[in-house]
Amino acid sequence: MTLQVLVTRPEPGSTRTARTLRARGYQTLVMPLTRTVSLAADREWIRSAPAGAYVVTSGAAIRHWSEPTPAPGQLSIPLYSVGERTAELARDCGFTDVRVGPGDAGALAEMLVLDVETGRLIVSESKPVIHMTGRVRKIDFETLMELRQIPHRLAEIYDTEEISYSTDYLLRNTMEGEPVAALLYSHYGATLLMQYVNRSAADKILNNFVFYCLSAQVATALPNRFRDQIRIAKAPTEEALLMELDRGRKAW
Repeated sequence: MTLQVLVTRPEPGSTRTARTLRARGYQTLVMPLTRTVSLAADREWIRSAPAGAYVVTSGAAIRHWSEPTPAPGQLSIPLYSVGERTAELARDCGFTDVRVGPGDAGALAEMLVLDVETGRLIVSESKPVIHMTGRVRKIDFETLMELRQIPHRLAEIYDTEEISYSTDYLLRNTMEGEPVAALLYSHYGATLLMQYVNRSAADKILNNFVFYCLSAQVATALPNRFRDQIRIAKAPTEEALLMELDRGRKAW
């Protein structure tokens, strides 16, 4: 039996993930639930704003910041990346001092605070931490910055929009009676999937779904009736999520 996997993350990540899954022997259904769009206003002041460090907590932040490319003087300023994949994008843009976190925004904030406390990073009110982010986001990072009184500014450089699908999209594109593994990368994305199901005829097929969540926080968006169908990655990275999927496949 070939397990079908529903990929819900935004492009360009969803196509890349689908390619990886097919190479591992899965059948894929790509259904990005959101798209990101650039916001010009904050990108303008970033090019001239003094900064002690930059923070990027998603690959989307790097992609939208690089339109146009960051100013040459910015490329040597320390950049804190939420994980290795985002760090790779930053290095491709030319950043030379990229400090990689463990894949979680809260843990990245702890890492940055430790660097400030030990003198590895110098920030001030005149040269604060600038967090490149979207309008739709978790507030873990900024909450810890405020709690530890680390000078910081938010730069909202992109927004997230919902993508609409016909109410029978899942029914037409999944195999009746066959199991489906749904990959969920964010609380917002999981919420949108449930909203889609509630307004479509897809509710009846969810008994065949297993929901693979990037974190426990993502899983909180799912109704309690699915608690036995939820699997959570052991680390908040896509590779850990796919390893959980591989383990689950053995039990199908």
